[in-house]
Amino acid sequence: MAKIAEVVKLRTGYANFVELKSAFEEAQENAERMAMYRPTKAHRQAFERICKGIYQPTDKKFYLLSGSYGTGKSHLCLMTANFLSRSSGAPEIAGFYENYSKLDPDKAKMLKNIRKDGQYLVAICDYYLGKKFEDVVLKAIFEACRHTGTFLNLSTYRSVLLVILLTAEVDTPNALAAEAGGTPWS
Repeated sequence: MAKIAEVVKLRTGYANFVELKSAFEEAQENAERMAMYRPTKAHRQAFERICKGIYQPTDKKFYLLSGSYGTGKSHLCLMTANFLSRSSGAPEIAGFYENYSKLDPDKAKMLKNIRKDGQYLVAICDYYLGKKFEDVVLKAIFEACRHTGTFLNLSTYRSVLLVILLTAEVDTPNALAAEAGGTPWS
């Protein structure tokens, strides 16, 4: 009879699950995960399709990432969040490009070129709060602004609120703004 070690082959280098919000916000954990990430071919294809909207603004698609437990959805989201929130020259993302280059040098170069400067505001929602979807999204936006030092003026707050109100009514925007460290409006 075969031993388990002979039947089951473990691939080292893969990480356990990712708690996306804390992994993104904790600098050391984030850097380690970025340096360790080895995107599979399917991950690279999904990542490249998601990033297509950056260099082809006419690509107005909505992407739903789904898969079984342990297939790397959260890791892929963490890499995407880092890719969008940092320029390609940032030291925190160097390992990502290095690993990508080993697998697909041309695509890695293209991705690096489209992210030379600027950053996107990445708001990661914490759905475990038991609040309504709209409240969770608004809170995530306020927290992301506070984390990055991005200033939202009164008209921007109202614009964000207006987008959310298009789908549903937010019960307590002043409380959410105050909770996230923002300035409530009247």
